[in-house]
Amino acid sequence: MSETNIQNLHFTIPLQYLQALSITESSLSSLSGIQNHKYLKKLTIQNTKIQNLDYLQDLPLLLFLDLQNNKKFIEFSSIKNIQSLRSIDLQYTAIQSLIGLDQITNLEIIDISFTDIQSFIGVKNLARLQKICANETQLTSFMGLQNIPRIHEIQIKNCKKFCSFESKKQIDNVKVIDASWTSVTSFEGLENCYLDSLDLQYCENFIQWWALELLF
Repeated sequence: MSETNIQNLHFTIPLQYLQALSITESSLSSLSGIQNHKYLKKLTIQNTKIQNLDYLQDLPLLLFLDLQNNKKFIEFSSIKNIQSLRSIDLQYTAIQSLIGLDQITNLEIIDISFTDIQSFIGVKNLARLQKICANETQLTSFMGLQNIPRIHEIQIKNCKKFCSFESKKQIDNVKVIDASWTSVTSFEGLENCYLDSLDLQYCENFIQWWALELLF
């Protein structure tokens, strides 16, 4: 459903077995009615006026949640109990902190690109996390990503303030890093990583090319 004036999700047609629902460019301001769709696995709600997501806690099978461009979405209290979630897309939302996100303990993929996030603090309990995309954010380091055993891909493309891979503890298990268009200057912090892919395109301040062979 795109460019609609739908106000709620109380449908008059039988959709109780619906597994995927996409609503974009809508004046939707309430998810009232979504709780009737117990079989939903994938939900896309983009560019709406949604702020409160409490009704999603009644969807026991929800795996994928896409909230891109919902400017009024600012924190995680309304979705913290959706333990079925595996992937969440928060691009272009108003979130400024990841605190509370780690209560959704089964998350495997997070996309917080194009937000004002300044640190990864708030994801430390996400033991299943495998991939995090944080392109064009306000991040400065990997602080907060330590001790996540399964994480293997980090994207921080065009994070202009990101200047160092260093953190208090190593992130040895990471295999893929896209740090292009950042301000990193060296490999410090990646010494114990065995990377498969490292993108440093247009990192104009980078000066430690001689150590490249140590990472592969």
